[in-house]
Amino acid sequence: MAKEGGPNSTNKCLLEIKKIKEFEELAKNSAKPGIINYGILRTLNRCYDSENEVVEDFQLVEQSSGNHLQYTMQCIELKDELAITNTLREIHILQHFGCHKYLMSLYSVFRHRQYIAMVFPAFLPIRNHLDVRYRFKNEGGKAGTGEARFNEVVFDTDTPFTRTWREENYLKTIGLFDRDAVSHVIKRVAKGLEYVHSKGYVHTEICANNVYIDLRAQIKIGGFLHCKKLGSK
Repeated sequence: MAKEGGPNSTNKCLLEIKKIKEFEELAKNSAKPGIINYGILRTLNRCYDSENEVVEDFQLVEQSSGNHLQYTMQCIELKDELAITNTLREIHILQHFGCHKYLMSLYSVFRHRQYIAMVFPAFLPIRNHLDVRYRFKNEGGKAGTGEARFNEVVFDTDTPFTRTWREENYLKTIGLFDRDAVSHVIKRVAKGLEYVHSKGYVHTEICANNVYIDLRAQIKIGGFLHCKKLGSK
């Protein structure tokens, strides 16, 4: 069996990358099928059925070996025929789109027991950032004062805990979402939609949950389940 490259070879490979496109190509090629290859860092979103059972998880994960790159992973339970049909349709659309700078491109897909797991770039829904900003302001926060703080209950572990946000870590993690930031997001969403249209589809559900951002303020659009072909009813 081939041995994994040592830390020096990994660091050298990453340090040689100068362009975002090159890094995303490395991330795509490094995304391996199999749940054993990833460790969960944080649960970003969770969907429940009518019986309060988890049927879908959207998580930030990290490779358990190799380059230890981070990804977002969507796990969907194939609990009935509709779930299977919808999941296979979304996978087909993502494969049709391929990789694009402004899309949450599909890096890998695999089955684990009764679940389908899809691996994407390590981006977070912009809704998460907006919610934190709203809660900060709602608690009386005002950028530049250093006064306000608010508590957020986190469910990423078996035992929920409360995380305290102060202005300094709020600004470091979330940043200011002003008019220039809105313009930055809209321009890149428009470019992503232009590409989707060139592939013969319409998104139909652009919202804060389907627009994603990373720590470098790159923007991608996702949530292609309800895409429709141009000209279809």
